[in-house]
Amino acid sequence: WNFINVYGVAQIENKDRFLSEFSSICSKCKGPTIFGGDFNIIRTNEEKNKPGILSKWSILFNSIIKMYGLIELDLLDRLYTWSNNRCNPTFETLDRFLVNPEWDLLFHNAMVRGLDRSLSDHVPLLLQTEEKKRSHEFRYELSWKLRPGFREIMVNNWTLPVRSKKVLMFGKKKLKD
Repeated sequence: WNFINVYGVAQIENKDRFLSEFSSICSKCKGPTIFGGDFNIIRTNEEKNKPGILSKWSILFNSIIKMYGLIELDLLDRLYTWSNNRCNPTFETLDRFLVNPEWDLLFHNAMVRGLDRSLSDHVPLLLQTEEKKRSHEFRYELSWKLRPGFREIMVNNWTLPVRSKKVLMFGKKKLKD
């Protein structure tokens, strides 16, 4: 399989050229392929902590992703991968992994986690390609809280990772309400 490391330009005047090159590379990829790195483009308004309008580059980026059937691997443990490190910080999701369907078939349990950000303004991403299978459905039974040790079990399991940004977005919305 192929891994293509990406560093998308930050300068606005070069984004058209970057996206054209990205599309060209996508069109030439044969076999299972993963693209990973700093794309320097958000895909949705939810990928930024401050209000704004999506740029034409975001729209073009999403079009390329759709055209080549790329799949974004969800980041499990955070919403954003970049900060401008100011007093009133801007947070954005600029770093990601995109895979083609062939790669997704090989590594359908792949997960992405953010590591600790120390000196950089970007969160390093860790791609894990193996995962123990888990049930996707959870049902809470009221009688469980009567069992000895329930609280400890719940606290320990609550900290386990979830493979979806939707859970984080739901929590963010609830905190705002």
